[in-house]
Amino acid sequence: PRIIQFSVADPDTPFDQLQITALSGNPALVAASGIVIKKGARGCTLTVRPVADNYGKTKITITASDGHSQATETFELVVETINGGGIVLPNPPSPP
Repeated sequence: PRIIQFSVADPDTPFDQLQITALSGNPALVAASGIVIKKGARGCTLTVRPVADNYGKTKITITASDGHSQATETFELVVETINGGGIVLPNPPSPP
């Protein structure tokens, strides 16, 4: 799996009330069950685990919502095969 740290902020909504989700554009490569977001005191972690014995590219879209509006960020995730196993090489967005 690959763990990516990121932060989310909203000037009007407390961090613990924000809804944060992530989706894969290619569920055959990264299924919904292979994406886990954890919110911590200092930000979030996104853990991505590709489907076994699969490789290729997908877009991962992270969405943060306060219930009224939302913001999204998308990045490309590359899973390469090395000696028959997959390795995840993300190209996450740069912090603003």
